[in-house]
Amino acid sequence: NAADKVAEYSLAISDALADEAAVTSGKAQQFVLEVTKLDSTVSKEEIFEALQTSLGEGNKIQPEVVISIEMAFGGTSKVLLKLPLRIGKVLLEKQTIRVGLSNGRVREALKPLKCFKC
Repeated sequence: NAADKVAEYSLAISDALADEAAVTSGKAQQFVLEVTKLDSTVSKEEIFEALQTSLGEGNKIQPEVVISIEMAFGGTSKVLLKLPLRIGKVLLEKQTIRVGLSNGRVREALKPLKCFKC
């Protein structure tokens, strides 16, 4: 069975790398969040630093979590974040994040349904 071979191979790799690295599944669930009502001058670096401060020491993230910064209405900007499920839920429970001089509202980014006919 192919699934058994994959599990056996994964176990062999994790045993071989036990002292040097942690082996994780590439299919970790991701959570897309949207932060709105931020100042239009925020940068990816500022957002990343604010995320690290807000999440604390126990939740490590990479700078690549900031997907995009888009201009919104009224001189504000909207940021899309792609976080692991556990860290995304922590941030979603906080509901706000302070970036620079503005407080952003955190919510789940809802994807519109796509038509598969055309």
